[in-house]
Amino acid sequence: MSTIRKIAIHELMHVSHGQHHPVGDFTGSESIGWFIEGLAVLASGQLTEDRLARAQDAIAAGHPAALQSAWSGPDRYAVAGSLVAYIDATYGRQMLWDLLSVTNEAALLAALGLSESELLSRWRAWVDQR
Repeated sequence: MSTIRKIAIHELMHVSHGQHHPVGDFTGSESIGWFIEGLAVLASGQLTEDRLARAQDAIAAGHPAALQSAWSGPDRYAVAGSLVAYIDATYGRQMLWDLLSVTNEAALLAALGLSESELLSRWRAWVDQR
């Protein structure tokens, strides 16, 4: 798939997500920016093997220390996309659908039944197994 097509799908995923989100432009959902972007990365096919390797490198460098910093730095697409891929692989596609209406980190973690440290720890182990 071409790069331009992946970008178009990525942006269309944001449009689709916005239709299920209580605030269509995601205002007030900054704490889950990693989920919003990661979902679009996963849906568009932008989570390539190279990006997974970059997520491994980010983990080795100690990034992210917290979920709010997952959508920062040069490897943010790799980190965010792989976090959402972990959720998809572990909880299933229905969970991703259920999370479309979540507006903050506390609600997202409650839906997963995990603390922030548990999610990050399990995600790191999952990425390392790749």
